[in-house]
Amino acid sequence: MKSNPWLKIPPGDYEGHMSHPDVGQAEVLSRITGDILEEFQPEHFAILGCSTGNGLEHVRNEITRHIYAIDIQPEYIAIVREKFAPLKGLHCIILDIDREELPFQNIDLFHAALVLEYVSIEPALRKMSGTLKTSGILSVVIQENINTPHVSPTLFTSLTQLNTITKAVDENDLNRMAESYGMGLIRCREMEIRKGKLFRHIIYQKY
Repeated sequence: MKSNPWLKIPPGDYEGHMSHPDVGQAEVLSRITGDILEEFQPEHFAILGCSTGNGLEHVRNEITRHIYAIDIQPEYIAIVREKFAPLKGLHCIILDIDREELPFQNIDLFHAALVLEYVSIEPALRKMSGTLKTSGILSVVIQENINTPHVSPTLFTSLTQLNTITKAVDENDLNRMAESYGMGLIRCREMEIRKGKLFRHIIYQKY
């Protein structure tokens, strides 16, 4: 079985790349996580592709009692477990969404930023939708590249491996699939990150 490239990317490379001036995504993704936590104030919150925990600093335990941090990379999860040990109700889960089911239910807010580009989209949506409460929220961030590679070149060359598995996510197809799993579109916001790269932050709600 072919190894997932994410397993070969050290935590320091990932963090360095995402914070690099030519990429500039770490701060934006953290802000998005903070914004949705403030808006929806979930008691049960799940984040798929949590990496080393960017954005979890916005969790407020007086509101959010259970936090499910999920990633395929064990080294990332180890950092989350140590860095955010003071968070009560933190559940750190090593999981491959393409091969495994999510081991929890009753989620108020599920967030997946820059994940769908690397996984089988429809099964992932089914699995995430299946964990949501009625009226629960699914928040996804997808990236559009305009005449640029998906993974911007930086000195952290290990991330170029991801170009072998990444794919574009079509927003209309995503909306159709979400609808088929009982989730309606609430809104989509577009933001330019760097020249040639856009984020689309899409919010769905479970019927």
